[in-house]
Amino acid sequence: MNLTSTAYYWLEQGSRISPSKEIEIGRFSARQVPGVAAFNGRLFLVGGYDGQLRNDVWSSADGKNWTRVTPAAAFSPRRSFCMTVYNGQLWLIGGYDGTNVLNDIWVSSDGITWTQKATLPGLLGTRGGLPDRLPKSPLADRRL
Repeated sequence: MNLTSTAYYWLEQGSRISPSKEIEIGRFSARQVPGVAAFNGRLFLVGGYDGQLRNDVWSSADGKNWTRVTPAAAFSPRRSFCMTVYNGQLWLIGGYDGTNVLNDIWVSSDGITWTQKATLPGLLGTRGGLPDRLPKSPLADRRL
């Protein structure tokens, strides 16, 4: 699959927004719904779908030059997952493997070595990562 249009990225932190930079796709395949996070001064692109589900990990210091960190991480290939940074680690949560909605949690301090964390019952439900039962809002009773 080839990307034929120009893509850009920028970083936002609160009200601060960096200038946009052009992304030159050439190292990893164009893909749908990968996870992307800024971590330790680098961008990390994980998994997604390019005609097949992926579990590879790429990183870049500038958004133009990408290096494959690992061709196949410890977690199963997937798309549509939550990717974030918390407590000095990359976190990958849930996703979809083409058949099942996943509720596993994986963490990494370098993008290479991934460790599975225990999940909490009911943390991720069957509705694309949302809990099966959402907590009742105080606004529902018109009180805060």
